[in-house]
Amino acid sequence: MYKLFLALRYLRKRRIAYFAVAAVALCTAMVLVVHSVMTGFLDSVRSSSRRLLGDVILEVGEVTTFPYYDEFIARVKSEMKDEVKAATPVIINYGLLKSGSADKTYTVMVTGIRLNEYTTINSFGEGLYYNKYYPGTTTFEPSRCPTWYFDEQNIARLPKVFEEARAEYQARTKDPDFQALYRREAGEPYPGPGWFMMHREEDLLTGRTDTREYLDDPLPGMIIGVDLAAYKNSRGQYERQIPKGVRVRLTTLAVTHAGVDALNPATTVVMRYVDDSNTRIWDIDSKTVYCDFGWLQKLVGCEAQERVDGQGMTPPRATQIQIKLYDGVDYKIARDKIRKLWDEFRTQCAEFAEPRDLFTLQAVQVDTWEERNLSFIRAVEKERILVVILFAIVSVVAVILVGCIPANRSSTRRRASR
Repeated sequence: MYKLFLALRYLRKRRIAYFAVAAVALCTAMVLVVHSVMTGFLDSVRSSSRRLLGDVILEVGEVTTFPYYDEFIARVKSEMKDEVKAATPVIINYGLLKSGSADKTYTVMVTGIRLNEYTTINSFGEGLYYNKYYPGTTTFEPSRCPTWYFDEQNIARLPKVFEEARAEYQARTKDPDFQALYRREAGEPYPGPGWFMMHREEDLLTGRTDTREYLDDPLPGMIIGVDLAAYKNSRGQYERQIPKGVRVRLTTLAVTHAGVDALNPATTVVMRYVDDSNTRIWDIDSKTVYCDFGWLQKLVGCEAQERVDGQGMTPPRATQIQIKLYDGVDYKIARDKIRKLWDEFRTQCAEFAEPRDLFTLQAVQVDTWEERNLSFIRAVEKERILVVILFAIVSVVAVILVGCIPANRSSTRRRASR
């Protein structure tokens, strides 16, 4: 009680002490806030990395492909059926993208996926814009460009499949804001969600279409990163720059064991924009497009092909195998088991595989999602530690200065009294 009495008395007599207490408290709060913000950013990086990949990934690196991926997927599902929930191959290439009538050309990473399998491996499906409001309409299958038109009541309508999907979304979510935000009025253009082209009578006359619901000939579908298809307005919301179903041009390189195929170095194809993907990572959303795995495999020359010597067919190839584990399974223990399975599988392949294929199989790495992004995660961790140390030093200096002020005043008074 006596110590508390002296402390309170000192505070009442020396009002400047309140500034010292506030300075120490502010410095402490500053360190805690900085630590919390950087920890939150690190957790966000980890969460985003895990959402975009499977729990375990097999790959050689970059665009290098390896064979016998389907055989290994079947084996890992059979021997680890209580741990492995799903697995899918992925093929990665690079190319040039030109969307719609824009003059811009983008360098993109082209990712070939089996859409139904890929969405079970990670959270890719959650970021598909049109598939959210029109569930089941996003597909890589060849399709025509959907258009909206005015019905007998002069109300803007979409093709039947999109109207049914929209009604399904409304019935499932019961979102009261949806109807108010996208209310359709007589004589008004289609309000959304999304941007669809309008049916025009001249398209019927010119032969571009034979129906008011669709336009153009069927083309294979492509999903585009949202930052390639839209821009953010002043409110931070995406506004799409191209309508759904518009044509896009993709140029890719055919890759072989020796590098780029000299006989067929580049192939340009016309595709259809069917959806956009929002992973919430700008580096991915601004540089990545997605198309069908089998279709891209043929485009870049990684499908099964007849051997030059006429002795059978070469095995098809993929860039990655992504594996999803059941909840509760330790992904590090599962990684070790999958590594062992891969070593056994690779040894068995020596009986029938070509030497160059065996060399590629030996280079395949089996990593967890965390190891796959380890360099980036460690960089963020180091940045967090450095920032916290920096602010801690600033806080310590401030506390020392606050402590020096009363000590200096006491010393000055003693010298004055002498």
